[in-house]
Amino acid sequence: MKKKSLLFTIIALVLFIPKVYAVETVDCSNGRPKAQVGTSCYSSLNDALESANEENNTIKLLDDVSNYTIKISKDQTIVLDLNTHKITAPDNSWAIYNEGNLTITNGTVLGNSKSAAIRNNGKKLVGKSLTVQSSFIAIINNDVVAIDGVEQESGRPTLILEDSTINGNAGFSGSGLQLGGNANVKNVKFTATKGSALIRVFDGKTETEVVLDNLSTTNRGLINAGKNSTNDEHGIKVEIKNISENDKSKLTLSPEGDAVIIPDKEYADKVLKFALKGSTIIIPEGFYMDKIDIREGVNIKFVDGNNGKQILEKNEDGTYNIVKRADYSKIDKLLNEIEKLNKDDYTKDTWDALEKAILAVDYDKTAKEQDKVDAMASVIEKAMNNLVKIKKENTTINPNTGDSSIIYIIIGGISVLGIVTSVLYLKKNR
Repeated sequence: MKKKSLLFTIIALVLFIPKVYAVETVDCSNGRPKAQVGTSCYSSLNDALESANEENNTIKLLDDVSNYTIKISKDQTIVLDLNTHKITAPDNSWAIYNEGNLTITNGTVLGNSKSAAIRNNGKKLVGKSLTVQSSFIAIINNDVVAIDGVEQESGRPTLILEDSTINGNAGFSGSGLQLGGNANVKNVKFTATKGSALIRVFDGKTETEVVLDNLSTTNRGLINAGKNSTNDEHGIKVEIKNISENDKSKLTLSPEGDAVIIPDKEYADKVLKFALKGSTIIIPEGFYMDKIDIREGVNIKFVDGNNGKQILEKNEDGTYNIVKRADYSKIDKLLNEIEKLNKDDYTKDTWDALEKAILAVDYDKTAKEQDKVDAMASVIEKAMNNLVKIKKENTTINPNTGDSSIIYIIIGGISVLGIVTSVLYLKKNR
């Protein structure tokens, strides 16, 4: 009985082991291999993925791959060189699904009408020199994944996308990129013909921070940034850099609901025009503009703080001007000098006058009102000059002053003590 049991176990292992470990290489010059790892070639991309390891993790595609999903697991770090080839997703699924660390370069990724071409739920996805095209969303970078129909946090994913072309034609906001977590998108051209905005930036289970640098498009809106009501709110921060004058006239942006947008100077007017209630726009240094319509509920801040070089000025017609703040450097210098003074050294009335002058400073004056700021500085300076020091009595004994009264008192005290001692002695011996 034991022999039969052992025999069945051996047979099972023999049948099972080849299925798990049999990854065959093929001749790289014949047989149209699909992928290469190091010097070894494989008949399928799946075999190449199985063979990749920590020491040799670069997979080079040698032919187009169709009806296939590349899945990178949580513990994998893979570099996928498409080598000018393309990967086409199967129906109802992604072309690339990343849960680990994936760098993908130099080729084309094609999606379908029902799933994103690329989905990143992993630690990091880097894409360079790519063309990503889909009738649905091109790329999703999301910190939420559905497991058995329940949304769960998958960790804060990072997407780095450079020197690429994105064409997502879902027909709704974010058909190009759906961005949560961290994302840095640079030198990317969007060619979609559908959808109200090419990029949708949303909050999820973690904070969302996105940098968009030197993007261009043919005819669509650029960004819609705002909260996703199905997820917890952790905040959205989007920084926009290097919008060309040509693209500036075509791109629109709609930040809303707890989104913080930091545009570059050449794009700030567009951001202000389309900002929605609840969003915060941080105005870049050096941006000035008159007669801006700012919607109710939009928060305006300045990149160098609310006491910096810019100021928001409201007009009688309800519009706003972003103008240059007056120069307060003279007042700042005086305040630095005052900080070194000791309040207790001066009379109360003169010190109170100085404090009153300081409290009267209005930091909301524009450059056109510089004379008023200079006048406030003069009042502070005058109050400083009028400070009166408190006279304190000198109780120090100085033998060089010629005042010998204290010496006489001491001698007198010693004499009295001597007399008292003598009297007590005489009484004792009487």
